[in-house]
Amino acid sequence: YNKRKNVPYTPKYFLPISNKGYKEGDFTMSIGFPGNTDRFMTSYGVQQVLDLISPTIVRIRDIKLSILKRNMQADSIIDLMYKSKYNIISNYWKYYMGQIEVMNRLKVMETKRALENDFTKWINEDIQRKNEYRNVLLNIQKIISESNQLRKAVIYYNEAGFNGPEIISFILKFDSLYNIMNNNNLPNELKKSMITDQATKLKYFASNYFFPSYDIKVDKELFITLFQMMYNNLLQQYHPDIFTELSKNYTFALFADELFNNSIFTSKDKLYNFLNNPLLSTLENDLGFKVTQSLYSKYKEIYKSYYNTTISLNNEERKFLAGIREMLKNTYIFYPDANSTMRLTYGKIANYTPIGGLPLTFFTTLDDMIARENPNDPDFIIDPHLKKLYNQKDFGIYAVDGKLPLCFISDLDVIGGCSGAPILNGDGEIIGIVFDINWEATSSQYTFDKEQTRCIATDIRFVLFYLDKYLNAKNIINELKIV
Repeated sequence: YNKRKNVPYTPKYFLPISNKGYKEGDFTMSIGFPGNTDRFMTSYGVQQVLDLISPTIVRIRDIKLSILKRNMQADSIIDLMYKSKYNIISNYWKYYMGQIEVMNRLKVMETKRALENDFTKWINEDIQRKNEYRNVLLNIQKIISESNQLRKAVIYYNEAGFNGPEIISFILKFDSLYNIMNNNNLPNELKKSMITDQATKLKYFASNYFFPSYDIKVDKELFITLFQMMYNNLLQQYHPDIFTELSKNYTFALFADELFNNSIFTSKDKLYNFLNNPLLSTLENDLGFKVTQSLYSKYKEIYKSYYNTTISLNNEERKFLAGIREMLKNTYIFYPDANSTMRLTYGKIANYTPIGGLPLTFFTTLDDMIARENPNDPDFIIDPHLKKLYNQKDFGIYAVDGKLPLCFISDLDVIGGCSGAPILNGDGEIIGIVFDINWEATSSQYTFDKEQTRCIATDIRFVLFYLDKYLNAKNIINELKIV
């Protein structure tokens, strides 16, 4: 952007957009920023994922979703308030369920064990290798086994604590205000100014983002149920200190009554009264604030131990991988795990047959979307204007034989974080935008199966149609290079 001339930045080159389409077997390529993979995890790590990590996340989210769903079905206002939150929780709930099912089906753990057996035989064939690697798998197994309860605690604090009842994550936003108020080394005028600034920001957030979609009854039920789960399922050494007071003097229901009836954070009026005249004593005596501080303090202690365990595990896994690379140096091409940096994946447009299912074609059209319309299911409600354009068959230059392309699949290796990445054809032209993976690809964090993994993309012709016909955004269309 040129500030003086008020001219946007113009790159030397930008990607043209293809309106030519594609056929099965055509080359595809995508460049994006995938999150993280752990493709070289040992069988012991996979076992921890299958037996502990994913099932624990699924179990906690299952409880959260059931509470939300029951309340949403009983009250249309709550349904509107919590629909988006429900979908966010549900998205990764499905992901982790799929991960368990698919990894078992693909026998990922068995494949890892076979490789480890080969590795053990290989190191036993040479005294130098034996001295270098003989304890590495035993060390990995020991570290993972001893970390199970610690790993479980980290999951519970994140899933049931900080991302459980909304009151907890809301109170965490007041941490900066608390630190300023508690800092006696700041000059008075600066301290007052900083407190006022924080209070103004918190008022804005509370008014515009928190209270409009917050129901105290729903959150109270989440608090009681999820904190009871934490108490019952974590070893006592991982309990926050507040649980000691709670177990001695309250039931979880009575504790929740006192918290939600009296905390300044459950009422907009109470919160505004506090923010208009912030007092340190008000914060420190608030039961909701006490609970959140207790949770966060214990979590930092737990996470420090977990981090140290992770460092030890990483060191052993690095040694194991060095041995595997040496063993397979003439038979396997290694590539590094994804770590949120830019990565390239290439493959082809490909049909797909689910395990135990019928063959599926590599593309869908707007006809398929219309056929699945269901006015009683929010996921399958179709916008009236889109239906009007469909009925008029007003697809412009973007249709093929009278049908509007909608989505397509390819065998690209993508994971979470790639959504929004462009898919290119062999000429370097955009043909689609990545937005999802199939059920069988939920195991892609740990393994890649080219036969079963599919990347799902929106056809760029549907995007162009949407801009051109649905939004009438000719100004955007005119700036694009469509070939």
